[in-house]
Amino acid sequence: MLGNEILILPGGGPDPDGFHWKAVDALYSRSLKDVNAYSTVLAVLYYFSGDNTLFARILNLILSMNSIYIAYNILYLLNINSKVTEKAIMLMAFMPNFAIMSIVIRRESLIIFLVTLSIYNFSKYQKYTSKKSLVFSYIFVLLASLFHSGLSIILLPYSLYLILYNSKTMKYNFSWKSIITSLGLSMVFIFILSISGDSLLSKFQNFESVEDIFIHTEVANRGGSGYTIEIATGNSTIDFMLNTPIRMFFFYYPHYLGSGVEFQMFYRFYLVE
Repeated sequence: MLGNEILILPGGGPDPDGFHWKAVDALYSRSLKDVNAYSTVLAVLYYFSGDNTLFARILNLILSMNSIYIAYNILYLLNINSKVTEKAIMLMAFMPNFAIMSIVIRRESLIIFLVTLSIYNFSKYQKYTSKKSLVFSYIFVLLASLFHSGLSIILLPYSLYLILYNSKTMKYNFSWKSIITSLGLSMVFIFILSISGDSLLSKFQNFESVEDIFIHTEVANRGGSGYTIEIATGNSTIDFMLNTPIRMFFFYYPHYLGSGVEFQMFYRFYLVE
């Protein structure tokens, strides 16, 4: 990238190589056996463009740009104040993590695009009671869940909204029927989660307590935030609550506060401009 002498952006870790080579293997073997959904998409793209990652990166960039545009339309539909909308879109557009994911071969750009489309269509249903938009809002979530199964949980708040909110009277309906139906639907989701634990919660299979999560993240030093071990209190629950906001911040703004130049860039983008 240009300007490496000023600031080196972090990459996407080992995942891009994994997605790429699985797609290449699928392309030349003409087999999609044991190939994940995103590598399948890449394999189809490579079929037309060759196994050059440039086109995959361009596709992700286009998807991210469209996600920003759709997000703007969502805020417009919800009648959000123009100044708030402008700042929210600027924050999204210049968020370092979002920018990085837009130029590496990872599934996040496609997932964000599909989820944003889903929210946009659900917002249209909310405003215009368009059944077509409602159907599309569910379809786009289901498509996104092909790339990350945990996204299927978005269907729960959608469904609860449909049960508890009366679009004709524009009021919430907290009757015994709606409450029992909501509880029943929630139980169905919990049941699906319990029987699909291996696929939905595979990263948490070996975690039995908050302490296990805390120890794992500190040892892995994910997000470059391993230094937080210095502020550990000895209580795993308190440490988890204390470190989580810090880790979230460094996940979205990795390596951007390490030097004076980087801090000035951050300051100008978000506090001055």
